[in-house]
Amino acid sequence: METALLTALLIGLIALPIYTIYGIRKIATPTIGPMIDSDSRQGEALLIIDMQQDFTTLAGRGDWDTIALEDCMQNIASLATETRAKGEPVIVIRQVYEGWWANALNGFFNDGRGNANSAGRKLDPRLQVAPDIDIEKPYGDAFSNPELDRFLAERNIGSLRLVGLDGAHCVKNTAHGGLNRGYRIVVEDSAILSASQRKWITERNRLIERGATVSGSP
Repeated sequence: METALLTALLIGLIALPIYTIYGIRKIATPTIGPMIDSDSRQGEALLIIDMQQDFTTLAGRGDWDTIALEDCMQNIASLATETRAKGEPVIVIRQVYEGWWANALNGFFNDGRGNANSAGRKLDPRLQVAPDIDIEKPYGDAFSNPELDRFLAERNIGSLRLVGLDGAHCVKNTAHGGLNRGYRIVVEDSAILSASQRKWITERNRLIERGATVSGSP
């Protein structure tokens, strides 16, 4: 009995770090999905990524401060109004981690920001945006929730304008996920926040190399 218990404990001690590393890599890796016929999809949508209270309250950390946050919010609101005027959809994407282990780790390392039970997981109300659809994503790439692909197909969307945070992480992952499927990607640089401007510049250049358009970039 003791041998079986020790064996199970040993397996658990080995498996848990492997599972954790796998989960972290999955969160940070853009998804791959079926290619769309972008020529037949003329619609455009605005994706507002992770502008939820859990993350917007982090102003002052890294390279983004309160002024940058306010400017970003104003620019997102303007883009949402512009998108509405063209009759195109506004999509809100929010990070909500799945599974007890992901929520436990995030609770320990990130104060539970983005956890399923977090009071701040909703869109920051200061944006005053009423989306056509509100999608929760379990990983960095918004396409990790198949609901996004389905909605875009129903609306004949082939072009995506990306705004939100963090530019060097979830925004770039979603951009690569879209490029992997054949979407036309425009990243609105004036409406992007990143804790590390250096990392964002690096990721922004990689997106440009892959064919994305970054509005306002040199």
